[in-house]
Amino acid sequence: MRTEHIIVGVALAALGALAGACGGAEAKVVEGLEGRALAALDVADAGAPSVSAPAPAGGEPAGDPAEAAGLYWSSDPEELQVYRPTAVHLKVDAFPKGRETAECRWTFGDGTPASDGCSTSHTFLSGQADEQVTLTLSDGDWSLTSTHVIPLERLPVTILGDSGAGGQDGGEAGAASFPAKPRPGPSAGRVLFVADSAATTDPQPVVASLMERLGPDLVVHVGGIVPIGGGDADWDRARDRIARPVTGAGAEMVWAMAPPDVAAGGRVRRPELTLVDGSDYPVRYAFSFKGAFFLVVAGDPERGLSEENLAWMRRRLEEAQVYESRVVVSYLPLHKFADDGAGALNMKLQVYELLLRARVTAFVSAGHRVYFKGRYGALSVVSVGALADVGGKLSGTAFAQPGSVAVMDLVAGVPERIFAVEGPEWDAPLDERYLPETVEVYTR
Repeated sequence: MRTEHIIVGVALAALGALAGACGGAEAKVVEGLEGRALAALDVADAGAPSVSAPAPAGGEPAGDPAEAAGLYWSSDPEELQVYRPTAVHLKVDAFPKGRETAECRWTFGDGTPASDGCSTSHTFLSGQADEQVTLTLSDGDWSLTSTHVIPLERLPVTILGDSGAGGQDGGEAGAASFPAKPRPGPSAGRVLFVADSAATTDPQPVVASLMERLGPDLVVHVGGIVPIGGGDADWDRARDRIARPVTGAGAEMVWAMAPPDVAAGGRVRRPELTLVDGSDYPVRYAFSFKGAFFLVVAGDPERGLSEENLAWMRRRLEEAQVYESRVVVSYLPLHKFADDGAGALNMKLQVYELLLRARVTAFVSAGHRVYFKGRYGALSVVSVGALADVGGKLSGTAFAQPGSVAVMDLVAGVPERIFAVEGPEWDAPLDERYLPETVEVYTR
């Protein structure tokens, strides 16, 4: 069935434009990052202003008593960025006549402390709504108050086409379609990374849907396979509800281990593909796929990676220089992506140096149930979200991501693109424009 999807900005004004942009056609507001922010703003009950007349930045509506008295002040920039902190400089441009020596106090609608001085700066953190700023001038018994609304940037309303697996035949992908799968070849293919399937009641329909829509050649479960203290029934569930739809679709399946997975025995089947080094599968192993080298290792949030593991990684990665690219997979990242999660690898600087010297192409981790693609210093990193309806909250953000999985397309043995697919419908790419520029020590 063809479904129209509409991506909207979180600004309330964009909702007012929606009806006019879409006419009388049926439409669906996309779930996910945008939808969660809208829900957080209670827009169902909000009186959204018309998009044709947003609250002005750095200026009051006509007839404002403060302007009539000669008070003018401005903000720079005039709009707040969506889902990102915005530092705003505020200053008085003109005082009422005879009040040039008045004292200035700024108060902010985000609940932070007031600021004194007729020129000040303030950072609005959430990037989820318009923000209100009030300036009060005081001169003895005289005072004058002026309030401005600094609007969130209004993102365009875009009508998107079918968000199914369009473009997988090698043709041009539509705006909401998944990027076209690479044409099959000995050094071209699609890799799907999933994680934290223990967070969902039944992963089978999700995995089956992803296999049909994305057509991956290899599925890497990055960890979080069973809950803490998992037993035989949990491992049987993983094999039946995850591995079976993968192998049934003709794809390869490999597993990485989170600390609870290791503690529960790591009872997964060996893959059909040939391992370069599989003597300690699934705790640590290496294999090649479509011209790329993959190294998988399990660490501990307290002990990190042992010296033995580091030496093993160094040997395997030195041997892997003959491959076009090198991808390292670890459930635990080098540094946290979210305040809640499984922690990070100890000895991260030692591991970071090892990965840089080995010219690692990408370091893929999970552990915090959030998607983020960026850099840790000079190292490219990817955090894989959770195979669940709701994921985690990136550090510094106030809303939960949808669940997500990550996709890596290999062309000529090198990652050509990496993107995410968001839940709970798993039928559209995650819009990375809504991700912050920086998270902890990571940058986009």
